[in-house]
Amino acid sequence: LIHKARQALDFFPQVIIGSDTAYVTPKIVDAVGLDMAKATVMGKGVFGDGYWSPAVPIKGSQELAAKARVWAEPKAIEVDVEFMMGVQAMVLMRRAINTAKSDDPQKINEAITSMEVPLNDPDFLIPAFAPAIAWGPGGRPKNADWLTYQWKAKDSWIIIYPKELRTGD
Repeated sequence: LIHKARQALDFFPQVIIGSDTAYVTPKIVDAVGLDMAKATVMGKGVFGDGYWSPAVPIKGSQELAAKARVWAEPKAIEVDVEFMMGVQAMVLMRRAINTAKSDDPQKINEAITSMEVPLNDPDFLIPAFAPAIAWGPGGRPKNADWLTYQWKAKDSWIIIYPKELRTGD
């Protein structure tokens, strides 16, 4: 509805930073049609944000997503941000259990909160934690931030931020 209203009102500001599913999922193209999507979410000055995109130039993330699609597609499961966030959590939990060498919750928690997974590590999948997945005092994630991107076509994005992952201007 927001995109139909913007088009009807000829409301195209110079810059829009959109979040949530109205801007950050390719499903919007199917919902409003390619012409409207080009005008409203793929237009110049329109940026989306999220935690993950298929465009992220992280080798481990791209390889895992490609393998997951082979498994997921016949089951009608979408390899999207929610899927990848779940995989990231499982990978980190596996790492914590292996580090703790125990199933004791306290030891696992200590392994998690002392963990640091740098961007070049194969277990680093979600770019919103660049340059490293790590935790600060009280167990709060460090470096948690949005990935900012701009669509170029239905399944084509360029990453704008964080700068460590930038694929376009």
